[in-house]
Amino acid sequence: MISQEDLENIAVKGIAFTIRSVFVINPSQKIRLTMMYPASTGRNSTEFLRVTDSLQSGDKEALSAD
Repeated sequence: MISQEDLENIAVKGIAFTIRSVFVINPSQKIRLTMMYPASTGRNSTEFLRVTDSLQSGDKEALSAD
């Protein structure tokens, strides 16, 4: 995944921007979430916490429904 900004950076400076990735892996070693951000965007910790709370809430509800 390369954005136009990354391509311009390669042409001018000879290096590509990185893509920041966040992975949430549960205790069963199952990937529950991947989030990828271009370098120009940055990370959003509020969004990460919202999604984490949602995953935990969903897991808790699934357990109580059994």
